[in-house]
Order: sequence, then C-alpha cells, then structure tokens
Amino acid sequence: MSKDGAALGLVMMAGGDASGSDPEVHANMQRVKVYRLTNDGQWDDQGTGHITIDYIEGSREIALAVVDEVDNDTLLLHHLTSDNIYKRQEQTLISLKDPEKALDLLLSFQEAKGCLHIWQSLTSLQQKLQSGDPGYELKDLPSLELSTLPSLLKHEFFPKLVDLFRMCENSRNMDHLHMIFRLVKGIILLNDAGIFDKIFSDDFILDIIGALEYDPEVPSVQSHREFVKNQTLNEAIHIGNVSVVSKIRQTYIVGYIKDVILLNALDGPTLSSLNSIIERNKPFVSVSTLQVFTCFKPKFSFAN
Repeated sequence: MSKDGAALGLVMMAGGDASGSDPEVHANMQRVKVYRLTNDGQWDDQGTGHITIDYIEGSREIALAVVDEVDNDTLLLHHLTSDNIYKRQEQTLISLKDPEKALDLLLSFQEAKGCLHIWQSLTSLQQKLQSGDPGYELKDLPSLELSTLPSLLKHEFFPKLVDLFRMCENSRNMDHLHMIFRLVKGIILLNDAGIFDKIFSDDFILDIIGALEYDPEVPSVQSHREFVKNQTLNEAIHIGNVSVVSKIRQTYIVGYIKDVILLNALDGPTLSSLNSIIERNKPFVSVSTLQVFTCFKPKFSFAN
C-alpha cells in the first residue's frame, strides 16, 4: 500500500451531507481501516484513515482515496472502473480488487452509515462509467502539459477527442462541451508544431473550430463552422490539385482562428507560430493565380 503522500485534491464528494452537521459524526462516517490480502490468505492491516471519492487534482480521473488519519500519507489511491470488482459485505465492509496493483483489498468502516454512503456514491459513479457518459471518457485524455506532448501526438488521441466532441454535441451536453472548448484551447496554447499539423489537417480542422464554438464565457453558441463553410473559393483558373485547395482552406481557417475565434486568448509565441503557418502556405495562395475566399476580414456578427 503506497504511502507516498501524493497530492490528491479530493474534496470529499462522497462525504455528502448524510453525516449531518456534527463534524465529529462526519469524521467518524469517513473513518475506515484498510486491509490487504496477503499471499497466505491473511488480511494485513494497512492503517486507518479517512475516505473520499472525487476527481484527482489536475486530472479527469475519479479515484477512491484513503488518507492516514495521523500523518496524512496516502494509504490507498484506487482509480474507479466500470468493471465488476466491488462488493459490499455486511454493513461495514466493502471489498475490491485493484487491477492496477493486482491486490485484493478490504475497507472496514467505523460506521454503517458511512459504509452505505460510500457504497451508494461508488455504485452511482460506476453506473455512469458503464453508460458511456462522455464526461467520464474525458478522464482517458492526457493532461495538457509539455511533458504529455508524446501522448497528445499519438495516432488515437485526436480521433478520440473528435468522437467525444461529436457525442457531446449530439446530446447537447453543454457542461462537457465547455470542458472540450477549454481542452482544445489549451491544446492550441501548447504551441507545438506537431500538434498544429494534426489539428489543422483536413481530418480534424472543422471539428476543432466546432469545439471552439462552445466558449463558456460567451452567452450563446457561435457559428464558426457555418461561417467558414459559407465562404466560397473563387478560382480565376480551375485548381485540380486537391492538396493545394487543402492548403488554401487551411490558411483561411488558421487566420480565422487567429483573428476571430481566439483573438484575445493567444499569447505572443502562439500567435507567431500561427502567422508562420500562414506565411509558409503563401506560395499556395498566390493572388496571381486565384482569389481566396470572399472577404476574409470578417463580414459577420456573433450570434445574439
């Protein structure tokens, strides 16, 4: 059992108000002893602490945690799963198998009410995991830090992000759409060339600006995709090269993100990188060959 003192950032979601207003009663309800099953079939006492269930700080993962009541070390940190690994035994016992650590664990509560309350919280969250609630699938996406860039650039990350966005949009889940807006904005602000190559490709670029329609600080949903789609590519001569047309479209949309969608959100280095993409694409957008999209500097108004 780990005692690494990890920062959990758990706000006692599972404590609820079932304990009443008495702090001592509340503490007793959360008080639990942790046991681990040894190889010889004995339950080994790992310590006594207070239990919580909530999001881990800086993460989208939900965890069950027990923090030592004396020195605040972490006795148990278990990531919740949809698998059928939890059992309530009698009135004060909950057993679980931790697949990450290959351990059989037993939680012995001081109060039966505390055991019931944690069990109800645990099973409710597990049902949401099993139902495929997009908010819980978001936990699988890596946090936005420079150290996680390799994970972001994995082949499956952006398809998964797009699938989640479409699922949330179809269900009109505004809380999760706001989360995805912040996620996409954060991805852009990481200012990484490899990420820009991914998100500004034909496969993802429309979904990226779609996700940016759901700014929680703007009172109404914007219509960035509709505006972009309604712009016409007027060719002085026919362009048969699909890759050239793609570069022209990319140049327009990157400029639209820079000058309209995230106008007040971009820092200097990110703004410089987006300008570099536009400059790099200029050979494909020669005014002597064609006229790119009608009126770039926006003739539009935000929805009221």
